[in-house]
Amino acid sequence: FKKSRKELKSYYEASNDLEQLNDHIEGNEFILFLLGKSYYLSRDYASANEVFARLIELYPDTEYAIGLFQYAESLKYEGRYAEASMMYSKFKRTKTHCKTG
Repeated sequence: FKKSRKELKSYYEASNDLEQLNDHIEGNEFILFLLGKSYYLSRDYASANEVFARLIELYPDTEYAIGLFQYAESLKYEGRYAEASMMYSKFKRTKTHCKTG
């Protein structure tokens, strides 16, 4: 699906705001999830990968399991298929009822 420039701009702005918030409250699970999601939605997959990797490193059983799916998608979009496959598998093993933000 295609996003408008205005919509992409709002995701970029959200990423900037969330980066600042993360600097003040470093390592917060919800903030990391939202930051990764904002990068993902703005199609900055390299940054999304970094944030989702950090989220999973700090919170291996994160309540925001949809982040695992978005992480897998970001890896796939960067051509990192083997890593993406592992994240898809991990996502499939998560609880069916999880927070989505």
